[in-house]
Amino acid sequence: MPRKDLFSDEVIAPEDYTLVVGDMVDVQVYEHPEANQEFVIPLSGKASFPLIREVEVAGKTVEQLQEEIQRRLDQRFIINPQVRVLVTRYAERRVYLQGEVAKAGAISLDPLRRTTLVQLLIQHGWISSSADAEHVKVFRHNPESGTREMIVVSLPDALNGEVIPREKNIVLLPDDLVIVEKLGCVY
Repeated sequence: MPRKDLFSDEVIAPEDYTLVVGDMVDVQVYEHPEANQEFVIPLSGKASFPLIREVEVAGKTVEQLQEEIQRRLDQRFIINPQVRVLVTRYAERRVYLQGEVAKAGAISLDPLRRTTLVQLLIQHGWISSSADAEHVKVFRHNPESGTREMIVVSLPDALNGEVIPREKNIVLLPDDLVIVEKLGCVY
């Protein structure tokens, strides 16, 4: 799944939003109401559409889905179809924060804003003075392998009030688990 910039904290334009399981999507085909459809993306990540059958939805941006539906309709059924795809309800996205932090727990993410690790830590009381800032761990699901991967991020400069380099300030994804260990301990 391509991402424009994993180290950005920018607002995501609606057409660049990546669809996930649980999002409610409204597909409208101009002057062809029989092709319109509103649905919640199921666990399979796929949705069936009139005329074009099954389409992989989860993991695509709104714009990519719109273009694929237009292309598939144009191949056989509707000449130059005008398709509009809107997300009418966003699925809840959470990350989990635990360890040497002021406020551990499940934290909701804004679906239209990229939240970085440092932003999350700042919003939830930062890390304690006994934290191992050299080895902040982010566990992330890899959809291709079906496993969880561990990303180790070193943030000691942040404790001294210095600016965090972009390559250390990763963007968090839904279901990431962030663990800030105690200095000298292993969870």
